[in-house]
Amino acid sequence: MEARIDWARRHADAVFCNNDDIAPGELFEAQRRNIAVPFDLGICGFNNLEYMEAATPSPTSVRTHRLRMGTTAVELLAHAIEGKRPDESIPDLGFEAVARESTRRPRQRNVG
Repeated sequence: MEARIDWARRHADAVFCNNDDIAPGELFEAQRRNIAVPFDLGICGFNNLEYMEAATPSPTSVRTHRLRMGTTAVELLAHAIEGKRPDESIPDLGFEAVARESTRRPRQRNVG
């Protein structure tokens, strides 16, 4: 594991987590190993859960429209039960990157 972290220190600029539950863990592990976030490593999660703003530095995340996702799923299911086909085979619900401190590189690193 240590060799993997050393490789990441030399070669990785950022970690993209498949959900926001993992992103704080990545942040805490980077801090434990003295990897400076965002100076040495950027961290991004997925789903933009509210608690992401509570960590320091706060992890960047990708906001998905979960309410719209559920509503669309119910509508598609109701149409399918009625024998109707959707207009598009894969609905585009969109997303938004929510930039926070974990991916913003300050102009100068505070030392001391």
